[in-house]
Amino acid sequence: MMIDLGSDTEVSSDTEVNSRTEVSPDIDDNSCTEISEKPEKPEKPEMPEKPEGPERPEEPFPRQNMRNLLAKAAEKRLKRAKMTTSETTASETDIEVVSTVPTSIFRSPIRLIGNPAYCEEFCRNGDKDTVSLSDLIGSPLLEKTYQFNFLIDCQFLLKFLKADPVNVELILIGVNDNDHLQLDESQKFSFRIKTIDVSKKLPKFGSHHTKLMVNLFQDDTCQIVVHTMNLTVADYAIQTQMCWVSPRLSKLHKDQWRLYQRPDLDPLKDTGDIFKKDLISYLESYEESLLSELIGELESFDFTPIRVQFVGSSPGKYTLDSSLQKYSPDTVSKTFGFGKLYQWIKIYGLDTCKGEMVGQSSTIASPFDSKKSNIFTHVLTGVAEGRQPVVKEADHEFIPKCGLQPIIVWPTVREILKSKATFLSGHALHFKVNRIGKYAGYAEQYRNIQQFLHKWSSGKDSELSKAGRSHLSPHVKTYCVTEDHFKSLNWFLLSSANISSQAWGRPFKKLKHEPPNICKYRVSSYEVGILINPKTIGGDEQPNLKLVPVFGKDTVQSTEPVCPVRLPYDVPLQKYSASDEPWTTEKLVEIESSLPLHQG
Repeated sequence: MMIDLGSDTEVSSDTEVNSRTEVSPDIDDNSCTEISEKPEKPEKPEMPEKPEGPERPEEPFPRQNMRNLLAKAAEKRLKRAKMTTSETTASETDIEVVSTVPTSIFRSPIRLIGNPAYCEEFCRNGDKDTVSLSDLIGSPLLEKTYQFNFLIDCQFLLKFLKADPVNVELILIGVNDNDHLQLDESQKFSFRIKTIDVSKKLPKFGSHHTKLMVNLFQDDTCQIVVHTMNLTVADYAIQTQMCWVSPRLSKLHKDQWRLYQRPDLDPLKDTGDIFKKDLISYLESYEESLLSELIGELESFDFTPIRVQFVGSSPGKYTLDSSLQKYSPDTVSKTFGFGKLYQWIKIYGLDTCKGEMVGQSSTIASPFDSKKSNIFTHVLTGVAEGRQPVVKEADHEFIPKCGLQPIIVWPTVREILKSKATFLSGHALHFKVNRIGKYAGYAEQYRNIQQFLHKWSSGKDSELSKAGRSHLSPHVKTYCVTEDHFKSLNWFLLSSANISSQAWGRPFKKLKHEPPNICKYRVSSYEVGILINPKTIGGDEQPNLKLVPVFGKDTVQSTEPVCPVRLPYDVPLQKYSASDEPWTTEKLVEIESSLPLHQG
């Protein structure tokens, strides 16, 4: 039986969402252009054999009985929601102007995935502008869908398909074992299902953690979805999830298929072709024949409406030259992990040493060295600062106004126990803080990052939550930088990547002769993410759009063009008090061992 927990153990019912705004299938999902009446269509490298310090599994596999409990609880919540079928597709504009003078309304490119059962009990207005799985794959025109994921429960997934099974093809990409893929023989006969097993491509402690959909439709259009959800009941019903949905991409004339390969791509003007090149480069890293077919299909589509950047991870060893200032198509498209994010930040001039960098995930994995260095505080903040060298020393002091201040959003024990699924949702949250035998890495790391921990919710009353998810445990992963306490954002990243070196890359110990601009690292897992960049999200018409956080809705009303970015948590963020303790794997074990099921 697969792990139906919503937990991304990286090693180690159709829905109609309440209060959803109408979805228009023909609106450009990445356009930041104002729409008044009609929308416009718009040699072998020298390095040590192993990284410094012992590598640890990112997350342990949970026990069987807890899997069943969590799955049953989630099923009940779905039934209570009385969900109905929606044949709408989530193809809304990133920033859509609904009204004009004197103010305009702009829409977020980042969407919250709906949860009617949660909102019915905890936050009645929490599902405004949300999308459902029916919106994403429920179109009767769906012809083929590629589903890249960590966990796939076909019994759950197939309920949302409304296209004729004879005419729709499903390609499932992941690890083909009972822990990751639940697929019955009867389902193979009822639907045209193919699977791609990527297990041979994964190194020790690596995982296929990507959450990606590529949907092809009968009307010769294509849609890309990057999200944070395992395709299971638990992830859909009792976890906070988000997504980015591309516009419907149209076909190109055949003589234009390879334009994305031209050497003179401009990072400001050719964001769509660069996205296409990076996505195809990511797919090529699988070295799978069925995905070669997908690559051929994608080449025929026009990606020019896309105005975000692709940030992927793929297992392998990489070298980052942090002196790179200009866009180089071949160099950037072949880089993965934290090196990829670094390149985008430098190319677009988004680096800063002021303000705060906020990281929020569902796993905080082991430190990447033998001491106490955390991948977020000691690598990703260096990435955001455009630092040389990128990696900070283990004893680096985070002094206010002397570099970005790290903030890690992580739920407390109290928050999880008061959440919708109480301790059951804690199976999806992985963080160890105690010494294990002689290994002190977890404890040392915790002592180092404890000062940066902030709560998931900033209030006791769920009805007062602006974001609408204060009592729904997080499975979403987000990263951003703000210099003005969330009045605006320098950039925003939605990703499947947790705070782990498996996902982002494990730096190798630097050799003495290596210059400070060279950083070598190893990525263990597959991941995908989307960077919302103020330099490109508005296109040629509206460069340098201000990114403005929004809560509980996708829109913002403004007299000047802005790009709202929906956040899953409330601000101002609240720092842990002296009595607060983080939710940990150890706390979950303690609670489970006290249950009658585990006694006697």
